[in-house]
Amino acid sequence: DLMLKKIVLVLILVSACSCGRYDVPSPPESFSPEAVRYLEVVPQANAVLFRWESPEADVRGEDLETLDGYIVARKEIRSEKDALRDDIDYDELVVLQDNSVTELVRLQKEARESGKPARRVKIDPALQKFEFLDTKVKPGATYLYKIIPTNQGGVEGAIEQLVRVYFRGMTSDVSFIESGEIFAENI
Repeated sequence: DLMLKKIVLVLILVSACSCGRYDVPSPPESFSPEAVRYLEVVPQANAVLFRWESPEADVRGEDLETLDGYIVARKEIRSEKDALRDDIDYDELVVLQDNSVTELVRLQKEARESGKPARRVKIDPALQKFEFLDTKVKPGATYLYKIIPTNQGGVEGAIEQLVRVYFRGMTSDVSFIESGEIFAENI
């Protein structure tokens, strides 16, 4: 009987001591967005058009909690070695804002307040579609592009593909390079 009381007391103490504790804090990068979806690149006569859709999850595979937007970056390369060199920086061409997650959270809150299931809420798909037109391209130049999703505080998300464009107007060569992939010999 005394032993049982001691066990119960120990369980109560352990329970009281662990109350309110959380898991080990996760770094902000673990909440960063997955890569953009459905990336499409269309050469134009004097430009390169990029289209994509917002990611819907973070790099852990969980629903996104924040998504601020995208950085479209480009660097001009003259050889395969230039593509791999870290000392040749990407130029930031544009920063586009994405309000799709903010709108989804707002609609989910409204649903909960009216007693409806928040999980079934959908946003207008047009809020998840983006375009950028790079008009500052030169015929005969080769560019390497990346589209970087960012979340709160400018934490950069995943990049699945780089885009290589040898610009020749409508007949430009466009290739997608998986992030980390070794470049083909003919860059």
